[in-house]
Amino acid sequence: MPQVAGGAKAQDVLARLDASLKAIEKYAVRLVEELEPVDVNATAAAAIADINDSEWDAEEMAARKEEAEAAADEDPEDCL
Repeated sequence: MPQVAGGAKAQDVLARLDASLKAIEKYAVRLVEELEPVDVNATAAAAIADINDSEWDAEEMAARKEEAEAAADEDPEDCL
């Protein structure tokens, strides 16, 4: 079962949150969930794609930095 910060179980946190809501707030949550359902798979896929893009960007930046350092080692005057 997924855990959140502090080691609490996500289900327990959601149960406490639900218990703390007033009736009108519970109605509002249900209404929003019905009008704009969350597609968990699509949201997860988008998050994974963002992570992969970030990793690629970091790898590309590291490669360019290494190329620049190698070029600087070959001819220091080019960097000035």
